[in-house]
Amino acid sequence: MKKDRKNKINLKMEKSIWVGFGIICLFLYAFLNTNLAFQNDIFYSIKNGENLYRFGLDFVDHSSMFALNYQYPHYLFDLLTYFLYQIGGLLAIYIAEVVQFASLGGVFYRLLKKKTDQKFFSLFTTMIFMAFFYPFVSFRVQNLSFFLLLFEFYLLDAFVESKNQKFLYPLPILSFLLVQFHGAVFPFFLALFLPYFASDILHYYTKIKCKTEKNKKINLKLFLLIFLLCILTSLITPSGIESILYSIKIGLGNSMDYIREHQPSSLKDAPQIFALLFSFLTISLLFKVKYKTSDIFFFLGITLMFFLSLRHGSFFLLIVFPLLMIRIRESVNHEDKWKKQEEILLILTKKIFPILLLSMLVQASHHVKNVTIDAFVPENLYPVKIAEYIKENLNLNEISLFHGYQEGSYLLFLDIPVFIDSRCDLYLKEFNHEKDIFSDFLTLESTLNEELLKEYKITHILAAKNTTLYQLSLSKYSIIEEDEHYALFLTTKEKSSKSIE
Repeated sequence: MKKDRKNKINLKMEKSIWVGFGIICLFLYAFLNTNLAFQNDIFYSIKNGENLYRFGLDFVDHSSMFALNYQYPHYLFDLLTYFLYQIGGLLAIYIAEVVQFASLGGVFYRLLKKKTDQKFFSLFTTMIFMAFFYPFVSFRVQNLSFFLLLFEFYLLDAFVESKNQKFLYPLPILSFLLVQFHGAVFPFFLALFLPYFASDILHYYTKIKCKTEKNKKINLKLFLLIFLLCILTSLITPSGIESILYSIKIGLGNSMDYIREHQPSSLKDAPQIFALLFSFLTISLLFKVKYKTSDIFFFLGITLMFFLSLRHGSFFLLIVFPLLMIRIRESVNHEDKWKKQEEILLILTKKIFPILLLSMLVQASHHVKNVTIDAFVPENLYPVKIAEYIKENLNLNEISLFHGYQEGSYLLFLDIPVFIDSRCDLYLKEFNHEKDIFSDFLTLESTLNEELLKEYKITHILAAKNTTLYQLSLSKYSIIEEDEHYALFLTTKEKSSKSIE
């Protein structure tokens, strides 16, 4: 008896040790797979935070050429990003990006383990999640909202499973926090309630009950009350209802047709998610996986969102993927086809993790040498040299610069007034209530319309050499500065003989 107890304790300790090795691997994976090149939103977040610190929340933009009305939809994140930059510069932002990715994996593992009480299954699922999720990783406000949405999903599912009301009480607080950081995703926060509402209503009116679902119904009145409280707490924000109407307004504008992540998904853009979809369908048929009605609503709803917009692939991995993995594990156990999965995974772990850990440590020792400021702002993505030339040789108060969408955030980060940047909402009439600058930008970028150039008094054009804007400018205007990737044009007929050395 004592021997059996001792063996169980030793086995438990052994599992904990190997899970610890696995978690170290997750952190190393996050370090190795966090993109060194910064996504352009980072630059405007730093500048937004600086403007908020200097001027307060005055709802006016201070970085573009136009002094437009601006809601600062994620003001709290912008402030935190600015303070982080003040502490450690761009290196601090990069470290925060790595920690954010690793922490998301850690939270994902922790919540999954709490849900299933299976260490190795949770670790294995987390590894797959991180392997597929890394294309969505960047130090953006969207990634911070993933934590809040993951906690919300866990609390909702825990309440439905246990019928314990304590899981509902933190939800209004999560709602409040979400709109302070990223009000644009609040509609999705509410949408996570809907599969449970739909499931309960369907069962009530049709009397259909899945065999896998418990007989005890949820307290629908309390569920609805919490749902309404979440809506009320979302209004406690400086911009009020405007923050939660963001998604509707952005849909009314034309930026959705221009920005790639807002466009429909294709196999080329997200092969990993299409592979998961195919795998889930195949495994579900082979093992006759039993899903709850709410699972089916989640799957259909978020999969449809993914097909309509590439950026929603992150929600599929964050919500649908763990949900379906849990159901598959339950079905495999139910069919008695994988009774010793924890022992099997432990054996595999002993064989794989030492090699994996050693390999990652070697890669990390080489990778750390690449972590430089130049790597964060690569010259093929951002006009580093041209921006230096503009600041050193041109009077920023006298020029009107037209440029591409990609370059705007980096230019405003350097205090160069911009025509446009990746805060697309700022340039839509639905938000600034003055002018549809985004439409004019699209026209200028594709045609260099002379009337619009005169209307905006454009004096210079900055264009990447792999764009239509560069070809159009090259045929009309003189180059005053260029490097391997970018050129700066003067919008006069006088030609310059300057060329790249």
